[in-house]
Amino acid sequence: MTSTDPRSTVTCMGVYSKRVLPHILNTCGGMKSVAPMRQRACEGLGGDVIEIGFGSGLNIPFYPDSVTGVAAIEPADAGWKLAGQRLATTGLPITRSGLDGQSLPSADNTGAPKAVGATSLGVAVAGA
Repeated sequence: MTSTDPRSTVTCMGVYSKRVLPHILNTCGGMKSVAPMRQRACEGLGGDVIEIGFGSGLNIPFYPDSVTGVAAIEPADAGWKLAGQRLATTGLPITRSGLDGQSLPSADNTGAPKAVGATSLGVAVAGA
């Protein structure tokens, strides 16, 4: 039986985006063929970085030594849980700093990042 109630579609999409999609992105984004793109996207970053769409932390191994900290913007709890092993093995301070990019943390409290580098599945922002 098919439901015509629009609320059922919203509920299904909510479950999909919060529980299923993070696992798909983790698997696809973790493929070896994606690694060179992540490397290129993260090179040149330094200082404090804001990563919008942190997901499961697949960019963590690609951050250069010049990165001193990461403010991770990630709405999906499932993505954050998938990042657990990567978070546990890095010496880089990574903080979950919000659920969306509407209000970004910044070192000078202006909300204006100094430089932006797009990653394959998100955006990395180098702070002041």
